[in-house]
Amino acid sequence: MKNQELIHLLARRLKISHRQAEILFKAFFEEIKEALKRGEAVCFQHFGTFYTVSQGPRTRRLPGGKLVQLPAQTKVKFRASPKLLWPLNEEESGD
Repeated sequence: MKNQELIHLLARRLKISHRQAEILFKAFFEEIKEALKRGEAVCFQHFGTFYTVSQGPRTRRLPGGKLVQLPAQTKVKFRASPKLLWPLNEEESGD
């Protein structure tokens, strides 16, 4: 599902204009981004948790054999809730 599809579904479900749904969608993700920048985990019950991890500087070898130094960086990870995963796995094993 793409952003515009989700915005359209929000507008329809909440019975609001497409523009209002777009503002809501952008504000929602902006708040998640700001919380992650502050180092906070963002937890949605029955969905999952977004959290940050720090990765130190490291050396990688390019295909030509040259070594390059990669800087330290912060990455975002997602851990899905078991309540999100169970229905997905039940459908697959229900042959």
